[in-house]
Amino acid sequence: MEEGLLPLRGLHFPPAGASPRRRAEMLGGRATGRAMGEAGLTDTIGYNDRLFGRDLRGWLHKARFRWLASEYSKRFSASSAPSVLELGCFDGKALERLAPVPGRYLGLDANWEGGLQAAQETWAGAEWAEFRSCEGPSGVPTDQRFDVSICMETLEHLSDELLDGYVDRLAGVTDRFTFITCPNEIGPICLVKQTIKRLVLEGSTFSWPDIWHATLGRTQRIIREDHRGFNYQSLLARLRASFRVIAVHGIPFAYLPPILNVTVGIVCAPQTGRRVRQDLSPAS
Repeated sequence: MEEGLLPLRGLHFPPAGASPRRRAEMLGGRATGRAMGEAGLTDTIGYNDRLFGRDLRGWLHKARFRWLASEYSKRFSASSAPSVLELGCFDGKALERLAPVPGRYLGLDANWEGGLQAAQETWAGAEWAEFRSCEGPSGVPTDQRFDVSICMETLEHLSDELLDGYVDRLAGVTDRFTFITCPNEIGPICLVKQTIKRLVLEGSTFSWPDIWHATLGRTQRIIREDHRGFNYQSLLARLRASFRVIAVHGIPFAYLPPILNVTVGIVCAPQTGRRVRQDLSPAS
């Protein structure tokens, strides 16, 4: 076996830190432009290079995957094989970090920047993993049930109408736990982050009045557009209408409240009275 490859259910795949290009090389070219189109691979590599590099920005973005790995693994025993649905899976980066390995995995994505194509090629040898295109709430299958659902850095991009549809679908098909991450776009963190973006980096969709209102938590005065006007506290209120919210964490600094972190991690469970599977033992 080539050094660095991990055996998993008959599939050898690269370790969690490998870039899309390195994964393509280690998988013998299955994720190269020959299979998925040069543009798709280039777009995916460009996205990952921007967000998951070796700088502070990369460390902050990778922190949500470390949080997911920790929250997931402590709720399932090593011998369990939970079924997992991921909304907004992109290139399958979260799947690489799930231990225990899912017995069944379905990743849904709109294929922005070629992420879905990259996932389909990278995981082509895993019969238990499937990646599908999803353009709206109706793309979430209601004829299947899952022990776990995951949604990372996705809900902040949705309109209120789409958000309601996706939350209802996730609540309807999830039997055990839902793991969600989203950015913090209010409070002092938003002030610092968006100011740096406007003055130093590539720019910001937030105007100066937007930044002021977001810092004060007055997001109702901001016209919603992706991150602009997003308020994780409003998301929590919406989630509580469909789930039991059992934990809210600040990421990456767990000892600080969410309002003082760049990312918010949320763990949900079905509402009381919902049928819940009991055949998967939590990790001790």
